[in-house]
Amino acid sequence: MKAPIPSEEQKFQLNDQALNCIYETLDPKVWKMLEEAYDGTSTIKDARLYLFKDKHAKFKMFEGGNEPARDVFHRLNVIVNELRALGTRYG
Repeated sequence: MKAPIPSEEQKFQLNDQALNCIYETLDPKVWKMLEEAYDGTSTIKDARLYLFKDKHAKFKMFEGGNEPARDVFHRLNVIVNELRALGTRYG
């Protein structure tokens, strides 16, 4: 990964400052409600994690070999991105 240019670094810093303001000003109960609305409860998150880990483990090209490589990559990338969003790292 290349180092950010100065304008990107400034955007990252401003983004971090904005997020910090949001974290500090929201009531913890409101923050919990927002997390559950966005991510779901821990039970839902665990179920989604199980589902996408299973999809990753069973991933293969479609039968017949007629699937273009870009389509295979796209299907795999969707699964990996879901796993990353749930806090799991692959690769």
